[in-house]
Amino acid sequence: MTDFVEKIMKTTADKVSYEPFFNFIDKSNCNDVYLATDNKNTQQVFIEKYGSRIFFCEDLSESTLTKFGSDGRFTSADAIYMDLFMCRDADKFMGTYKSTFSDFIKILRFNKKY
Repeated sequence: MTDFVEKIMKTTADKVSYEPFFNFIDKSNCNDVYLATDNKNTQQVFIEKYGSRIFFCEDLSESTLTKFGSDGRFTSADAIYMDLFMCRDADKFMGTYKSTFSDFIKILRFNKKY
């Protein structure tokens, strides 16, 4: 959500509604939820709501911010690829509106031939 919220909506992550994502998770009745995000606030919101049901490649807490930079994106290249493949192969997937990353995952999911 980092690009969408800050560059397209011209707002901040604390003003974003996560309800569509919460509804998707709650209706899917999944025990484990993989969260692919480059936004530490988003990661924290989902951890607070779902606790140990949430899994992710990298912890984006304050302690990791200096490792990746301070430009709003906090994920490493390794995490980006892990997120891509986890989302591609997930039983269910919900992406972010106007996200090229989410769109690419949808293309990969649609064209699965393996």
